[in-house]
Amino acid sequence: MSKNQVGSQHFDNLADIDARLAEIEHEKSQLLARKEELLRPPPSYTSDAILTKDQKIAIFRDLFRGRQDIFANRWQNKQGRSGYAVACNNDKTAGEPFCTG
Repeated sequence: MSKNQVGSQHFDNLADIDARLAEIEHEKSQLLARKEELLRPPPSYTSDAILTKDQKIAIFRDLFRGRQDIFANRWQNKQGRSGYAVACNNDKTAGEPFCTG
């Protein structure tokens, strides 16, 4: 590696180095802010608070978030038994015992 090359980037003068260091510092500050955001505890919900119906629904959805791409299909056989099964792209494919997506 030559003196004026770091990694795959070439630095021919001090201005290039200073500009790159400024970019790195900016990226570092963004990453630290995001880290701080992720480390922050989720909002706490107190049972003493009077909440509207919409607020209660929002809390429930936050706590019990599920996948949006999977849902259940209800089935019923001729004997009257019924239940739910995961909806699959290959429901009618012969020889496929399990849902593959």
